[in-house]
Amino acid sequence: MMPPLASVYLRQWVDARRDQAEGPSRLLPADRVLMDCQMCVVLAGPGGGKSSLLRTRLATGVQHCATRTPEAASRSLRNLLRPRRGLLPGWATRYRVPRQVDVSYAGFLLEVAPAADSGAIASILARLASRSSMDGCALIADLALLSTSLPGHAVAIATQRFRSVADDPAAPPSRRVTSAEALISLVGPQGTDLLHKLASDSALQSGARTYAAQALVDRTDDRCPRCWKHWVPTAPSIRRPASGPRRNSWPLTELVEPHCWITSAGTPTSPERPARGRPRNYAHTTSPAASACCGSSPLPPPLIQTHRLQAATVLLETTGPDAADPLETLARDPRLDPAHRVRAAHAYVRVLGSGAVELLGALALDTTLVGYDRVWAAGTLAALDAEKGSTVLEALSQDGALHEDDRRWVNDSLARLDAEPATPPAL
Repeated sequence: MMPPLASVYLRQWVDARRDQAEGPSRLLPADRVLMDCQMCVVLAGPGGGKSSLLRTRLATGVQHCATRTPEAASRSLRNLLRPRRGLLPGWATRYRVPRQVDVSYAGFLLEVAPAADSGAIASILARLASRSSMDGCALIADLALLSTSLPGHAVAIATQRFRSVADDPAAPPSRRVTSAEALISLVGPQGTDLLHKLASDSALQSGARTYAAQALVDRTDDRCPRCWKHWVPTAPSIRRPASGPRRNSWPLTELVEPHCWITSAGTPTSPERPARGRPRNYAHTTSPAASACCGSSPLPPPLIQTHRLQAATVLLETTGPDAADPLETLARDPRLDPAHRVRAAHAYVRVLGSGAVELLGALALDTTLVGYDRVWAAGTLAALDAEKGSTVLEALSQDGALHEDDRRWVNDSLARLDAEPATPPAL
C-alpha cells in the first residue's frame, strides 16, 4: 500500500505538471516524467526525514501512476472498485470493496481523473456506499480522512449508513463504535458527539464503552474526563443483598468525584456473578451530592479485568495522579490475574515513585505472584527505599519457594546495597 504521504506528493506533482502541460490533451512527455520521478525521490530523501522504504515506494508509485493518462486513471479506478465476477459473483456484490484496497492509490486516481468522468465516478461511489457492505462506506471514510475530493451524494449515503448502524441498539456493540468513529472523518463533531453518547451508554458492553472512550482520548476530546458521569467507591467493598427489592442491585457507600476512567477502573467484577443474568444496575446512594450528580441514571455493570486495567492505564496517560487509587486497587486485588496486578503496579510506580513503597513491599512478599515479579518488586523497592528494600530482600533470600536464580539475584542485590547507597531510578 502506498503511504499517504507519497500519495500527497503524487497529487501535488500531477497538479503542477498538468498546469504546465501544453495542448488540449495536457499529457505529460515521457522525458519530463522520468526527470520528475528522480526529483520526487530526492525530495523524499534523508534530508526530508523520509525512510528508504518510503523513497522506494514513492519512486515506484510515480512511475506506476504518473505516466498514466487521465482516461487510464479513470479505468483503473473503475477496475479497483469493481472486482471480477468470478471472485464476487452476483449483482448485489458487484460494488463490494476488496479487503486489500490501497486507499492512497484510490485517492490518487480520484484526484487525477478527468473532469469529464466526474459523473461516472460519482455514480460508482454512490452505488458503492449504498449497495456494498460497510466496507464500501469505510473506504469512503478513509478517503475523506486523506482529504480526497469526494462527491457529496456518496458522502451523504455513507454518513447515513454509519449513523444508522451507530444508533441501532440491535447492532453489535463493536460495529456501533467503529461506525461512530468513521463518522468523524465525514462529519467531524457529530461523530465525536455520537462516540460520547456510546461511551456513556450503560446498556452497552464494557469493552465497547472502553473503546469508545479510548477513541475520545485519542482525539483529545475535552469531554472525555466526564464521559460516563458515575460515582464509584474509593475502596470497593461491594456486597450483594440477599433479598429485598434491590437484590439485583449493588449498594455503594463510599464515593468520590465522578470520572469516566475512575468509574471503569474502580468497579470490581463480582466473583459470584453467574455467566448469564448478571445484575445490570446498581442501587443509588441517598446522599445529596450523589443524587445531584447521577440523577436517575443507573451506574454501569462491572467491567472485566482487562477493561478495568485498560481504563486505569488511559487514566494514567490523560490525568496522571488521578490514576493512583484505581491502580493500587487493581494491584492489590487477589481476584485479578497476577499479570494484570503486576502491570497495574508498574503504572502505579510511574505515578507515585517513592510513594509506592508500601505496595511494592506487599507484592514482593505475595506468594501468589511468580518469582520474577516478586524480585522486580523487591528490587524497585530497594532502589526507592534502601532500608525497607533491604528488609524485604532479606526475607526473600530465605524464601525456599523462590527459584535458585531468583534467590541468587536477591543475594547480589543485598551485596550491592551493602557496598553503596541506592539512588532512586528515573521513573
